[in-house]
Amino acid sequence: MAAPHGNDIELSVIIPTHRDPECLELVLRSLTRQTLAPERFEVIVVRDGDHPGYETVMEAGKPLDLQLIMLPERRGRSAVRNHGIARARGRVILFLDADSHASPELLQRHLGHHSDGPRVVVGRRLEMGPPQLPAILRGETSVDDVVDPLCDDTRFPGGDSQIPMALRVPWMIAWAANVSVPRHLVVAVDGFDEAFGTTWGWEDPELFYRIYVELDRDAEAFTYDHAALCHHLPHYRRLGDWYRDYADNLSRVQRKHPHLEWELTGWGPAAETARLLGHYRKVVTRIAESGAGRTAPVLPWISTRLEALGATRVVWMGSGTENLPTGEGTVTFDFSRPPSATNFHLLGVAMPLEDAGFDAVVNVDVWQHLGRPEFYHLVDESVRVAGTLFLVIADAQPDGREAAMEKLAFLARGLGNHFHTELLAGDDEPGPMALRLQPAVETATGEAGWR
Repeated sequence: MAAPHGNDIELSVIIPTHRDPECLELVLRSLTRQTLAPERFEVIVVRDGDHPGYETVMEAGKPLDLQLIMLPERRGRSAVRNHGIARARGRVILFLDADSHASPELLQRHLGHHSDGPRVVVGRRLEMGPPQLPAILRGETSVDDVVDPLCDDTRFPGGDSQIPMALRVPWMIAWAANVSVPRHLVVAVDGFDEAFGTTWGWEDPELFYRIYVELDRDAEAFTYDHAALCHHLPHYRRLGDWYRDYADNLSRVQRKHPHLEWELTGWGPAAETARLLGHYRKVVTRIAESGAGRTAPVLPWISTRLEALGATRVVWMGSGTENLPTGEGTVTFDFSRPPSATNFHLLGVAMPLEDAGFDAVVNVDVWQHLGRPEFYHLVDESVRVAGTLFLVIADAQPDGREAAMEKLAFLARGLGNHFHTELLAGDDEPGPMALRLQPAVETATGEAGWR
């Protein structure tokens, strides 16, 4: 990604485009009305495939220092942006989308933040609909005068009060529709991951997560500028296709980065992810320090159940798993040991494991520390990767054995509508107890049957 040398360009604006020339034309016009002097920035437009409709679009950007790159075959947004990065001459890169109509001060606001060291600047983006389109088409600079609550930045559905919390997980709000970063940081992490291909979603937070790690997880290196504003132009997309890509790509990123930060990332806003992450960081610290979920005391009892199933490939979730007779087919989720390729510091909410790769998941007490949605995800993920899940209570304290059995019995009744369930308990007190889940089989009538 070496850039050309010998120039005074400070800011490179990189814009990918694919079948949206009507939006790109308006964006280029907005860049000709910037308060930043034109000799201080360049604009690099990268066309993803040779689609018609662009014949006259570039005329709108003629006054600009404008480069046009065309990829003859579609490669996807990551590859397109990487092509732009390779051609960029500026020390700072501003990523815009071809539907991100720039307010007059956008470029000057971004560049002004980059004078005192590495910093990622996240700009504001308002959603435009048909009611706001006439003002944009007229080239008015006072578009904000015609916005309404439906135009709010979708990253903060609860309003600007969510921004401080969202900045605790800054990569989640660093969307490449309006974000700037020093070029050397993008190069240091090898740019966008082109394995996303032509799918949509998560390629930009994934890049900025790697930049966040490169900056030693310094959230204060990211800032949100409310005045660095762009307007998201209305244009048609098949939302069903987008949502499928979005879900698949989230799962892909969770496997690429098996860390609590991504495991707790979902479809909710960044502020909610930050809240969950803060809570569960405290939970896992408490588990690791207290030794909760110790696997050694339950090993003799659970081993007979695993042997009866013929289970040799087992996922263990708990503490003290270094004492387990682990084999080649064993994976652990244990916060009391260092992370490794076979020991994950995860709750099991999103497992970086293949479908049906194991015979059983044994979760010792950790499941009792999960909230409702996380517990549901744990159950689904466990059934996905293994045929059997054991929810084990190793120690019935402080509530007592009877209360622990009541808890398991209640869960068995509810989960029994969807899984084959069985309560397991030894004769010794205060010995361990468990709820075993196995997938149900759909019958011809659509009712759940048992294996």
